[in-house]
Amino acid sequence: MIRAFFLFLVFFIIWTQVHAQLIPPSKPDGFAYPPGRRVDPDSILIEAFYDPVCPYSRDSWPPLKQALKHYGSRVSFLLHLLPLPYHDNAYVTSRALHIVNIHNANATFSLLERFFKDQAMFYGAQTQLLTRPEVVGRIVKLGTTTLGNSYRHVLKSGFNDTKSERATRVSFKHSTSRGVYGTPTFYVNGFKLPDADTPSEFGGWKKIIDSLIHPQKVQAKHLKKISEIRGSEKMTTTTQDVEMKDNNQTPPQSIVSATTSTLQHLKEIAALIDTGSYTKEVRRVARAVRLTVGIRQKLTASVVASFLDFALGPGSEAHARLSSFVPKSDEHDMEVDTASSTSLAASKHVPVELEIYCYFIVLLFLIDQKKYNEAKACSSASIARLKSLNKRTIDVIASRLYFYYSLSYEMTGDLAEIRGTLLSLHHSATLRHDELGQETLLNLLLRNYLHYNLYDQAEKLRSKAPRFEAHSNQQFCRYLFYLGKIRTIQLEYTDAKESLLQAARKAPVAALGFRVQCNKWAILVRLLLGEIPERSIFMQKGMEKALRPYFELTNAVRIGDLELFRNVQEKFSKTFSEDRTHNLIVRLRHNVIRTGLRNISISYSRISLTDVAQKLRLNSANPVADAESIVAKAIRDGAIDATIDHKNGYMVSKETGDIYSTNEPQNAFNSRIAFCLNMHNEAVRALRFPPNTHREKESEEKRREMKQQEEELAKYMAEEDDDDF
Repeated sequence: MIRAFFLFLVFFIIWTQVHAQLIPPSKPDGFAYPPGRRVDPDSILIEAFYDPVCPYSRDSWPPLKQALKHYGSRVSFLLHLLPLPYHDNAYVTSRALHIVNIHNANATFSLLERFFKDQAMFYGAQTQLLTRPEVVGRIVKLGTTTLGNSYRHVLKSGFNDTKSERATRVSFKHSTSRGVYGTPTFYVNGFKLPDADTPSEFGGWKKIIDSLIHPQKVQAKHLKKISEIRGSEKMTTTTQDVEMKDNNQTPPQSIVSATTSTLQHLKEIAALIDTGSYTKEVRRVARAVRLTVGIRQKLTASVVASFLDFALGPGSEAHARLSSFVPKSDEHDMEVDTASSTSLAASKHVPVELEIYCYFIVLLFLIDQKKYNEAKACSSASIARLKSLNKRTIDVIASRLYFYYSLSYEMTGDLAEIRGTLLSLHHSATLRHDELGQETLLNLLLRNYLHYNLYDQAEKLRSKAPRFEAHSNQQFCRYLFYLGKIRTIQLEYTDAKESLLQAARKAPVAALGFRVQCNKWAILVRLLLGEIPERSIFMQKGMEKALRPYFELTNAVRIGDLELFRNVQEKFSKTFSEDRTHNLIVRLRHNVIRTGLRNISISYSRISLTDVAQKLRLNSANPVADAESIVAKAIRDGAIDATIDHKNGYMVSKETGDIYSTNEPQNAFNSRIAFCLNMHNEAVRALRFPPNTHREKESEEKRREMKQQEEELAKYMAEEDDDDF
């Protein structure tokens, strides 16, 4: 009877959850702005996905609001809430907005803007010691201050109403069903805007909306460009004298337009850096560096020169120094955007962040143009300038400059010259608590040592370097790769395998070359451990050709054919030398012999040492004696279960037992479980906010109080059954 009751209870719970998933909402999700306006099917529809406690959502709202007011009824707007799980109190603030919207839609955006203004009240440090009811009380107080005393009862009762909770869940599920996983995200007429094209100012929105409101003008403009390009192509069929004249004429409008667009992007990035310097917000500078990656391929000499004129001013010392690295452009390119290129330096003092960013732009341009000698001089000048600065807002740009400083010297073959400078920079970064600079410079120093095969010095530096939590995933992947190489050379294959596989897993998908190198070293390490990599590793997309030599090498080791191993080693000797893995492959010879010997011991219950030497294809002066020593070493190491009859010259194999009667399966399961638990712990650590190191140690009474609050919160969440979060 009890069993039947529990089965019925489980079935009922599953049915109700599935039924709840299938019920659609009573009306479409989203808050319209201005409140009360319906979505006009003939207007341009902009959909924004915001988190009330996301700083990037807060920064993107003012320019979007300005654009909505500017275009009026020609643009419709819907706001969707996506409370991100790793933002403290995102769900509670989103629910408060739904409560207010149910009661009075005209007050929704007033409360949202108040949340944006006072986001610091709901960050981790401010609410870490507060219970869920206390956070709700803080929200009720803020809402009452913003909207009036009449909303106190509305907010209090709304948090006990399932209607607002359901609306918040529906909003979250709607966002995830649209493929949104971060905020802010924008859709225009149902199409998602890429992150690189997301406008950060009113001008960006104006450019997008104007192209949709006046498509005829845009089409006529494109037709004009095409006709000009075709006209210029026809000009090339005239005589040489006419051709020389045409070379001095104005370029096609499409080239001018592309140049102007790139320059405008750089100006918007400069404005972002200027704001970050004024407000001392590192995240703005970091965002500027990320946006630069999207326009890197569009940088030309004229664009860089025009940007230097705009950012630094023609009369400054930094402008004169950087302009010397930029090649002189044609006369028509210099005329681009002269009307709008008002110098930023003429209006106010240029922040050092913008000056360092100009070094970064010029250095990117020189490296992409493969002008490594000029890049080496430019990077040296930037490092000399950085040594005199100590501001946390330039750490992000400085870390990129360190990387390209090392790259430019590596491409010219002078990597050893900067080792002392890198050590000095790492020492300064440690004293200044610049953790991003520390991990970047540590990786550059490890790469410098490994480039010259100085593995002992690299390990000494790595072991004595300060320990801290990784800030950049890319730098952490590089560190794991270099650590794996060091461990491999030091014969610590188990640790090396773990580091190399972790680096390959964490590396971005776009970093194909890095992942190929990680897989090459991981394959060799697994072979040295006696493992055979799976075939799927060699068949990864984009890696088949690069991993082909290692696939044939793995096949030779798997078979245990020493002759085939020699042929593969000779066939791809050039590839192995370029990959700097030749010394590791020499170590594999013993593994090949041991694998072949294992196959022989399985196949034969008794075999002469002469036949063993012949089957292993030993080509030494005394193959029988070598075979006897190899068999004896394999028996001692436990590779084979056999004995040697020295008198008659035989190897006698013992009968193979049942592997499931040994501890082998238990050890295999134990290693897999340990791996899964380790990955789970890393994922949990990655979701945590950095600890507040300045907080005083808590007393015993305070710790008990915090534990009691955590238990109350866990009980409240269990009752709420918040499965989606």
